[in-house]
Amino acid sequence: FIHDAAISNNCFAYFVSPYYVPDEAEMSYILGFSAMGDNFKWSDDKGAYIHVHSRQDLKCKWKIKLPKVVSLYHLVDAYDEEIITEEGGSGGDTTTLSLKIRVVEHFVKDGETTGSTRLKLESQFANHYNVQDERVMA
Repeated sequence: FIHDAAISNNCFAYFVSPYYVPDEAEMSYILGFSAMGDNFKWSDDKGAYIHVHSRQDLKCKWKIKLPKVVSLYHLVDAYDEEIITEEGGSGGDTTTLSLKIRVVEHFVKDGETTGSTRLKLESQFANHYNVQDERVMA
């Protein structure tokens, strides 16, 4: 499931969450028998990734598996940062380009964990018209 992307001068990046829609659920949504969000299933086994593409040729430069399975919806922005390291000798300095990405964090109330907040937020996204509890803010 891909929801958002961020663009820097040289790259664009997007987050791939461990959500998927099972094959048997696709027709239910297409035919209007269920809300799209009700069909998403979470799979820790799928992992969570950041994909980074070159803006020049659109090729995927990096597919980075995150160390923890997380759920992100909105990337705030991305920017390139040059890192200059002193090599010394005849080679001179080396410049490396680093991509920085800012993301929206879930607001966690006292007594809640990030996991419970994620579940509340995602149940809210499943059907915007039928939110049972207080709305969760990111």
